[in-house]
Amino acid sequence: MITDKETNFVYFSSLIKEHEQYAPFWQEMKRVLVKTKTGYGFIQNTRDIWCRDYMPIQIDTNKFVQFKFFPDYYLMPQYISKLTIQDEIRIHDKITPKHINLVIDGGNFVKSASNVILTEKVLKENPKLSKESITCTLKKEIDINNVFLIPQLPYDITGHADGMVRFINDTDLLVADYSNESKSWRVKMDKALEKTGLNIIPYPSQTINEKNKDGDYTAKGTYINFLQLENCILFPLFGLETDDYALTQTRKLFPHCRVIPIKSNEIAIDGGVLNCIAWNINVCRAKTMLDKRHQ
Repeated sequence: MITDKETNFVYFSSLIKEHEQYAPFWQEMKRVLVKTKTGYGFIQNTRDIWCRDYMPIQIDTNKFVQFKFFPDYYLMPQYISKLTIQDEIRIHDKITPKHINLVIDGGNFVKSASNVILTEKVLKENPKLSKESITCTLKKEIDINNVFLIPQLPYDITGHADGMVRFINDTDLLVADYSNESKSWRVKMDKALEKTGLNIIPYPSQTINEKNKDGDYTAKGTYINFLQLENCILFPLFGLETDDYALTQTRKLFPHCRVIPIKSNEIAIDGGVLNCIAWNINVCRAKTMLDKRHQ
């Protein structure tokens, strides 16, 4: 699979530049993208800004796979209007993904070149399929070696793994601090991580008991949800005491990567951070340099 550090172009939902509430964030993000000479574009006809969830997974330069986007949390009356219809979205690139008959949010698909980690939410969203059937389908269709499952955070209705873990490479896995979770949950998580056989690296996280106007927890303090591209990492800041420590640790873990902080509260208050709002892919360098229109 194409890994984040191999990507050089990033798409965002067009809503990120159209909604006034995100204006301060988008202006800073745009400044950083221009400064780092990162090509970017917009996805049209979306109904929320979390494009990671409903866009395809890139396997190779011209090979993509598309999961079904039909999350249970958007089927509730107060959220149904935010359900993006995948057949309606439009982007500049001509992509024809292979469709896989599994319901999986992109935010619950954390990948390295040959491994994937998902939370057990994937089992709930595909109730007619066994765990073995789901993992076998993924290994066959995406040509990967391992599929690992970890427990879903109890208070996270999305059940996404990208706020919990992150691959550095095929063997090293960042795991956001979960010391504040219940003992029973920690035991489950410990066992799941042990089964992976990966080198586990603790990573900073700050639990903030703050909810937004919809009654959902914000994503403030979820540092692991940074955006990684081939030349840089765009790193979220929240105005917390732990910001400097998390930034310093990230720079130590990625010594050959430029780590650029971005104030992210305008999006974090809605429940996601930088990885959530971005669909970063690998495109031809000539195309990347050509597409400097940025709409």
